[in-house]
Amino acid sequence: MLESSPSTKKHRLALSVALFVATLFAGLFGGTPKDAWGVPVFARKYKTSCQTCHTVFPRLTPIGDAFRMNGHRFPECDSSQVKEEPVLLGADAYKELFPADAVWPSDLPSSVPLALVAKMRATVWEKGAEQTSHFAGLNPWADIYLAASLGENVSIMGKYQLNGPSCQNCHNWAAVNFQVVKHTTFRVGRFQPEYFNFHQQPFFEQHELFGPQRRVGANAWNYGKDVGVEAATILAGRIRAVTGVMEGQDDFNQPFRSKNGYLRLAYKLGGMRMDGAPEEGYTARPKNWQDRALQFGVLGYMGSARLQTNNEIGEQVTVDDRFYVMGGDFNFVWDDWTLYGGAFAEKHGRPTGTDENIWAERWFGGLRYVAMPAMVPSVMFDYFNTELPGDYTYQIRPRVELLIRANVKARIDAAWTRPVGESMAFRNVQVLLDVGL
Repeated sequence: MLESSPSTKKHRLALSVALFVATLFAGLFGGTPKDAWGVPVFARKYKTSCQTCHTVFPRLTPIGDAFRMNGHRFPECDSSQVKEEPVLLGADAYKELFPADAVWPSDLPSSVPLALVAKMRATVWEKGAEQTSHFAGLNPWADIYLAASLGENVSIMGKYQLNGPSCQNCHNWAAVNFQVVKHTTFRVGRFQPEYFNFHQQPFFEQHELFGPQRRVGANAWNYGKDVGVEAATILAGRIRAVTGVMEGQDDFNQPFRSKNGYLRLAYKLGGMRMDGAPEEGYTARPKNWQDRALQFGVLGYMGSARLQTNNEIGEQVTVDDRFYVMGGDFNFVWDDWTLYGGAFAEKHGRPTGTDENIWAERWFGGLRYVAMPAMVPSVMFDYFNTELPGDYTYQIRPRVELLIRANVKARIDAAWTRPVGESMAFRNVQVLLDVGL
């Protein structure tokens, strides 16, 4: 029998201590990230571990990111990976008779394509509270996720929140993906537009960040989920092009004639191809979450919002705020380390009801380290500022994410924040628990 090395013993001891602490806190307090993205439906469909596509969910491995960009299907060989026998809705021969004499065949999942994610959260310490710890978030809530593929070219993703805390970007959503040609997908519905490549980072948790969700003046547009249509394609395995048309903003709950449009271009240097296809000269890293790659992208966005606000003398007015967004992002992975970030500048025409143009800037990013498959420490930073007096805020959020089981995640999260009008200070420590079924 081989003896364990001293470093291996230290790692095992550290993991044991970390898991004990996480289990203790989870049992006492509970908790969860607000919008987890580990969907057990796929584990049942492909009969594989969640760790095939994730480290500590919802963080993606390189093959998991290729799976996402391929319309939630394994690149190149999805049909051969499916282990759950589907219910066929017609024979393949119907394709030759379509459309004159037959309906195009499809299939249904043999099990209900739903996943339940139960969540709890408790604050261990919070500045300004009468008590240094409380159970205000211990009352559990749950999200129901829909994830299904229909035939070879259609898939659907969605989330319905049963209860729990509300936030600006936590609302229910659902989108249908169509893959008309290889490596090109169309999304229709309410979804998170691909403004930047933060899917492995806080992309679905960005409401924890001040920068992406802050409004500029009376304009509530932000980088959260929206309603519209998006098309994305991968060229030569290394270039990602995304364009979309989204609904314009309107304070009056009326159909808005003006629509918003955006274009994102990205390039991946090194590592696994974006489409997951094999490539001459590429050798996979020893651990499936590892890569050695740099991906960077640029975004251009043009939008319009009809706002009800007050002008400089306090009169209520209705104005159209035409705004433009320019920015870029990067994602650098070197084995167990990931460094990511983005910077975006916005020019708004009339967000305050006056004729004054307002500039805004948003910066966010972070550093993550896979200490071992079940333990991932990280730190996030974001910053928001406009030309309006005193309208700036920023925060730092360190955290440790732990897998108690493959589908059970605990997280210890702290926050140093500078809200508008306040000073930078240590705000809270939370413990969170996420269980996917």
